[in-house]
Amino acid sequence: MSALPPSWTETILGEITEDCTQRVPSADEAFKYIDIASVDRETKRIVSPQDLIGSKAPSRARKVVRTGDVIVSMTRPNLNAVALVPREIDGQIASTGFDVLRPLAVEPRWVFYTVRTKAFVDAMSDLVQGALYPAVRSKDVRGFNTALAPLSEQKRIADKLDALLARVDACRGRLDRVPGILKRFRQSVLAAATSGELTREWREEPPTLVDARVLSSKLEAAHAAAGGHKPGNAAPPTDGVHDLTTEMFPSGWSLLTLRDLVRPSLPMTVRQSGSGSLL
Repeated sequence: MSALPPSWTETILGEITEDCTQRVPSADEAFKYIDIASVDRETKRIVSPQDLIGSKAPSRARKVVRTGDVIVSMTRPNLNAVALVPREIDGQIASTGFDVLRPLAVEPRWVFYTVRTKAFVDAMSDLVQGALYPAVRSKDVRGFNTALAPLSEQKRIADKLDALLARVDACRGRLDRVPGILKRFRQSVLAAATSGELTREWREEPPTLVDARVLSSKLEAAHAAAGGHKPGNAAPPTDGVHDLTTEMFPSGWSLLTLRDLVRPSLPMTVRQSGSGSLL
């Protein structure tokens, strides 16, 4: 570890935390059960604890958690399923798949942010045992070497991290909405382009335009000269699916089918690609 600020020191997580208590819930006891799936790995929060009764509880439902405890998944530590136990989960029961770190005379958020660092994730990933069920042990988690600031500074740093990471989450939420916004924008632009609205002002300017109906006639003549569309090159249009009329478009536009725009000698085919199709 690089040189630390004055009044800081080095320690291991086991020196600043203690273990939680364990018990078997009684058969008729109702409680919230926190397993690995209950933790959102992105937000590092307990989001979906299960409501269980003791008689339906799995054998791993043993660890009693308290407000301020830090739970660390010992399975697949590279995924960093960790969380700080909130007040509403106080006294509930977590899976033995977690190492439950109960802070001793330190700011709980200091421990929480420590187990979220890349250094911690990398260290635990290097200690993984087992191929089918990769996991670390509680002693691996508690043996992690870390820095320790004075208590007042721990709280100040944790407050700043809370504020900064809240802004990061807000930015991420806005970024998550961008694909939907871009999709709607693309559709709007395409709709404007194919309806003539995109070039409405341009059409109103002096330059002379070639009427699309003239172009349509030239295409028909070119197709006729080439022998026209051969039977089987394209299936006839399905009745009722084409509801466009020339009245729907600007003056000077024309209405054609796609096969009027391709060479008569080339068939139009549809190739499936994933869940969509390419024309």
